[in-house]
Amino acid sequence: MEDQLFAFLSPFLKLTEAEKAAIIGLDLFRTYEKGHVLLAAGQFPREGYFVLSGCLRSYYLRAGEEHTTAFFTDMTPLEYLIDLHLPAERQGPGSEADTLRALSCVDIAEQKALRIADIGCESGSQTRTLARQLDGHITAVDFFPDFPQQLEQKARKAGLSDKTRQVVAEHRAEIELYRTYQDFYSYGFYIAEKV
Repeated sequence: MEDQLFAFLSPFLKLTEAEKAAIIGLDLFRTYEKGHVLLAAGQFPREGYFVLSGCLRSYYLRAGEEHTTAFFTDMTPLEYLIDLHLPAERQGPGSEADTLRALSCVDIAEQKALRIADIGCESGSQTRTLARQLDGHITAVDFFPDFPQQLEQKARKAGLSDKTRQVVAEHRAEIELYRTYQDFYSYGFYIAEKV
């Protein structure tokens, strides 16, 4: 089981043999049989769980009936990172104030019918900020499909659907877009005449 964790961590963290031995020495690994209850009603959690293999179900009881709230399964490192970051309003550094500050440094606020590319848009926090602030259309690109899908929902909810278009790109395509528009890069968004 320890090997599964180390294999999962290996793309992000290179552990020495001594560090691996220290983790194993913490006695963190547990195996539970199907149907085992980790936390019963009225108990407070004292541990966190990381599923290396299998499935963990969270549920509550109402009138003796089980209502499932979530399933936690083993994932690839990439799936784990997406799942971890997807609920966040912003996946990277910065804030709406930072986007507005960056926008104030370029002289485009009065321009009309801008065409803007947000390369690596993630869930589109800055895309929505730009859509509210500028007269133009934003093409938001990411190679993880979950992020543009979430942006589409948030843009629709904010009444910005007519100002944004979400594109899922192949990883290489995103890199090529970056190379093409790198001269326009500023605080995470790209301003371009042509996409």
